[in-house]
Amino acid sequence: MDTQTRVISNSSLRFLYEAGNPITIKAGFRTVSMQTISSYSSDETIDVPDILNSVESLQFCGMSTETSNMLFQKWTLDQETLVPGNLGHGEEIISLAKYYVKQMSRKYNAYLENDDWNYALRKQGISETTIGRIMDPKFQYLRLSSSASEWALDTLSLSWEFLDGLDARVKRSKKELVMRSTSPDPSLIPMPAIKPSSSLSSALHGGSSSLLLASEAEPPKQMPGKSMFYKGGGWDRLISIFNPDGSLNLSEIVSDPPTDFHPFFFNLYFTKQYDVAEHYAEYAGRRVPAQTPTIMTVAVPQAIMAQSREIFGADWRNLIWHSRNKTVLVEAGGRLPSQLSEYEEAQVLIGNICYQGTDQIKRLKSSDELLVLRTKRGDKGSQIMLHGMEMLDLFKKECRGLVWVAPVATPEKAKFFPSAP
Repeated sequence: MDTQTRVISNSSLRFLYEAGNPITIKAGFRTVSMQTISSYSSDETIDVPDILNSVESLQFCGMSTETSNMLFQKWTLDQETLVPGNLGHGEEIISLAKYYVKQMSRKYNAYLENDDWNYALRKQGISETTIGRIMDPKFQYLRLSSSASEWALDTLSLSWEFLDGLDARVKRSKKELVMRSTSPDPSLIPMPAIKPSSSLSSALHGGSSSLLLASEAEPPKQMPGKSMFYKGGGWDRLISIFNPDGSLNLSEIVSDPPTDFHPFFFNLYFTKQYDVAEHYAEYAGRRVPAQTPTIMTVAVPQAIMAQSREIFGADWRNLIWHSRNKTVLVEAGGRLPSQLSEYEEAQVLIGNICYQGTDQIKRLKSSDELLVLRTKRGDKGSQIMLHGMEMLDLFKKECRGLVWVAPVATPEKAKFFPSAP
């Protein structure tokens, strides 16, 4: 493991400097223009760590200074003393940070409204600034759907995803500007860079090199013969759905088990309501300011929807109760009850979104205490699950050209690939 890997490589720093971007460094952080990480026009700057595996990176991700220093010392020692094959050897420092949160959460955690969330997060090593963001009253309803440690871990992941992908944004911007400068169309030749240009900020906002051939257009509200679904979160995670050729990559957007509708498999979930996705996106941006609140829109064709089935009432409660409650599942012999087999085998399942997360559910007395997530208007939140490799492969085939990824604030700038070659 290279302990001196930079968040922004030397070649990228040279490009930014020549493009007129401030790249000053102080106390381990490098100040860069907001236009290098966002599509918004802004004169503001943001401090990002210079070295990826560092105290500063842990602080950027939301860990306290004291915990960041302690974990960095432990990580440095591991890199020096562990041999290949030993747990911890060659891992990035964020893995150690997540392990620390998980271990501390065994003793210090918060689940319910009356629990001391601030104390639990503080004990898990989270900084006061990040605690304030997680505890924003605007998102109290959504926050109470998961535990303190689950939100802490997701915040760490979103922050690291941004840092890990920042250099790729700069490299893609450089490549795009080179392509523009060699284009025979004079309208595509950029003006000399004196200050960060709109084309530069737009390019950098795209993320990886996968977007060089992508188009921009506002997602449709409806499409004939197709059902519209949504997913909210941070830009870096959602934009990863695009491969360089426009094909779809699901590795970063599938949900880790256990989930509402299955205890074991990595399944793909979307919501039917835009405002549900929007609230999740806004909370991601609130917790991690470097992440642009983003919504993925998918137009799912009839070839997929024709295979769907719905789940309600007692079956819905029973499926979630067994999927998310390890104790109940073990007592049932490690598999779902036979009366749920039709849902376990379903490739497309539609039902309400459960309000409680795994940590809450395992503390409930019975499935009667399960709650449905509500929208801002009070409607029941609804979701669709795509299950199994056969269905995921079908999704990648049928939905190619039918996926849009856009900042919440600027839906007209959604990235998409119009059609398959």
